[in-house]
Amino acid sequence: MVLRVLNNEQLNEIQQKEAETQAAIRTESQANNPVVSSLSAYIRKCWEEAKRAKISIERQILANMRQRRGEYEPEKLAAIKAMKSSDVFMKITGVKCRHAKDWIIDILFQPGTKPWDIEPTPLPEVPSWIENRVRARVLQVKLSELLQGAAADPGILQELPALIRQEMPSILEAIRKEISAEAKVVAERMKDKIHDQLVEGAFYEALADAIPDIILKTGFVEGPIYRKVKSKKLQPDPLSGKMRLVVEDKIIAEYERVSSLDIYPAPDSNGMDDGYLIKKTAYTGTQLSSLIDVPGFSEPALRAVLQEYGKGGLKEWTGIETERAEAENKDPAVAWDSTKIDCLVFYGDVQGKDLRDWGMTDQEIKDPDIFYSAQTWLIGNHVIKAMLNPDPLGRKNIYKASFDESDGGFWGKGLPEWIDDVQDVCNACARHIVNNVGMGAGPMVEINDDRCPGGGDPQPFRVWRVTESQMGNDAPAIRVYQINMVADRLMMIYEKFSGIADEHSGVPAFAHGGQDVKGAGDTASGLSMLMTSAARGIKGVIKTIDWKIIEKAVERQYDLNIEKVENAALVADFKIQAKGSSSLIAKEQQAIRRAEFLKTTQNQIDFGIMGLEGRKYLLKDTARALELDADKAVPDIAPQPPPAGAVVPLSPGSTPGLLSPETLNAAGEPAGGKDFRLFQGGAIPNG
Repeated sequence: MVLRVLNNEQLNEIQQKEAETQAAIRTESQANNPVVSSLSAYIRKCWEEAKRAKISIERQILANMRQRRGEYEPEKLAAIKAMKSSDVFMKITGVKCRHAKDWIIDILFQPGTKPWDIEPTPLPEVPSWIENRVRARVLQVKLSELLQGAAADPGILQELPALIRQEMPSILEAIRKEISAEAKVVAERMKDKIHDQLVEGAFYEALADAIPDIILKTGFVEGPIYRKVKSKKLQPDPLSGKMRLVVEDKIIAEYERVSSLDIYPAPDSNGMDDGYLIKKTAYTGTQLSSLIDVPGFSEPALRAVLQEYGKGGLKEWTGIETERAEAENKDPAVAWDSTKIDCLVFYGDVQGKDLRDWGMTDQEIKDPDIFYSAQTWLIGNHVIKAMLNPDPLGRKNIYKASFDESDGGFWGKGLPEWIDDVQDVCNACARHIVNNVGMGAGPMVEINDDRCPGGGDPQPFRVWRVTESQMGNDAPAIRVYQINMVADRLMMIYEKFSGIADEHSGVPAFAHGGQDVKGAGDTASGLSMLMTSAARGIKGVIKTIDWKIIEKAVERQYDLNIEKVENAALVADFKIQAKGSSSLIAKEQQAIRRAEFLKTTQNQIDFGIMGLEGRKYLLKDTARALELDADKAVPDIAPQPPPAGAVVPLSPGSTPGLLSPETLNAAGEPAGGKDFRLFQGGAIPNG
């Protein structure tokens, strides 16, 4: 057996020929199957346009991936090796990307908290049955109060209508407050339900997986995707009555990260819902076979795909398969040996007549001339499924965010692109430092063979016997050259540009444990200010994640929930707010501030204002920040009388200070104790 070795150019050439062969097969199939040709031809036309428009973006993403991994571009590496220079690569970009990811994850996913919240609007609009129930309850309470007054003075009954009109402003205000309180309760129930759905659907894992893509350039999260999964459940055995473990099928809404190399937007698209979008995915033959009897999928199209796949496979070549495999730490042969079938999932507007031709009913497509927001699945030349977009607003269930969205385009800019020039300078300095150290590590010796008949390598303390110069010059028989060491100067340049990388990336070295922090960073408060200032760059990234992924996904899940009858009690007028960007202060700094606030308010005046409930809230919040069980640390128990010498709330007319419950003597001091007041006589001077 002879193993054939191919280079990248040969592989790409074979890929191109394979793509041309597949295109010819599709053209022939399209001519022989005019029923589905209009829809499939439209999708394939969009695919070719989107693929061409993304060529430069794909090259940039792959370059960013290599820069993050610490690899030179192939052309540059070849030029470096041609000069016989060191090919050292200083992984500044990789370090920045890794710590930016950890920083963002640490802020978004804090223990015991959600990176989003649901709050009622200032004037919430609740369902009429909730509003009627609140009105009836408030009116009943007010009437009960008026009737109690009538029991003492029967004459009030005659004035009851006038009293009700007089009390109407307060009644309406009470109704408004009750509706707001009811909306808050409903919001908490909805929040718990959505959080449970997001946990079950792996939304937080998908978001965490997409964060490296966001830092690299643009990250994508898709969902909810309804899938049938195996679920474990405990239920009693009808015979023995004992609990047993049962595995059953369950439909859940899942979320997943989508690679930026698999997303192809319309050439002129500026956002997810601006124009069509194509997602390239892959299925195994077994997965496609299992879809034959699933409602919504075309059995003839699926069988045609399986038959065509058996004759030679179905691939959607993009021309970057080899480079992508290498950038993703995969064997390039994977692109050729994969047995999966490529599928193009199209999100966009499709004309009604094309959807009718495919097989959708007249009830679904009422007007064949207008365009409908649809989702279609295309394999080869066969549309295996077409459906209308289930979202009433026509939104796609894919969400994206970029490291820098300032350019207003679809893709944005990644962290590697912000420091690529700095990375190049630092790499050049590092290469020259290594070269200089290698050249200057020892002397180079020149020996005149005519004058040193013995020859040989130079050795310490060796005595050389030489002859007279035959040329009549005074040139020495042996010369020693020592290359000047300039590594220290090159290092100064390297450190300067490395600092510029801190500024351009928004991820300074001290933010991830760098030791060389001078000036304000020498003190705890100064370092805190530096961290707060440095967080501004990350704050912009987290805001983008908040607005473009978290809020949109939670809002989509909320809309799906309120469409279900069983969730009618959860319907209310809510405002969904992602709060990742509000958590930028490090948890350690927050813990310090909480401890300071607890200590500051530990006096009788503040305790009199806050009361037990306010103090309990502060203690529980501090316990949560320390990742403790707040309910165990501060249990809900009935208030107990304070022990002797404890701080007690102020009562009207009391004197501020820390007093024991004992009585005061004639001098105004505690009998049997000392006066711990800071100011005698209870007077607190101004200022």
